[in-house]
Amino acid sequence: MPKQTFLNLAPEKRKRITNAFLREFAIKSFDEASITVVVKELGIAKGSVYQYFEDKQDLFLYLLGVCTEVKLGYVQSIRRPDYPDFWAYFRDLYEHGYHFDLENPLESHFLHNLTQTLNSPSIPHLYDALMQQSIKAFEGMAAYEVGQGLFRTDISPAILGYMLYKVG
Repeated sequence: MPKQTFLNLAPEKRKRITNAFLREFAIKSFDEASITVVVKELGIAKGSVYQYFEDKQDLFLYLLGVCTEVKLGYVQSIRRPDYPDFWAYFRDLYEHGYHFDLENPLESHFLHNLTQTLNSPSIPHLYDALMQQSIKAFEGMAAYEVGQGLFRTDISPAILGYMLYKVG
């Protein structure tokens, strides 16, 4: 996560640096993304980045956190009990996700490119962790539906969660 030096920057400068790196990681894989290219664009010393973050992976994880937080703002208020059935709920989750994509193109491109980036040989552990986190979230949704008697009980929530993950 960012060092205090980064957090002490003026909000506009933090935003400018964040957006520049989001653009770089949105179009290139983790291994292809270049800190050198971005610092030239920003007109700052490369060493500054290492005063702000431990390393490239630390910077990447910060960007992932920023994008995830923005996206969660779109879907956190959606509660399953507010919907008559799972598919209305699921559809609304995706509709809110669609609005996130439209209204936050930079963050959206970063997250969409994440699937390419996570295949990077430099960060394989991230791919596994994020995939498992997503599957667990869908498994929780499926378990709720099974508990309500709305999904079949002869298929485990783990299998149903994996299927929902693949659909999503």
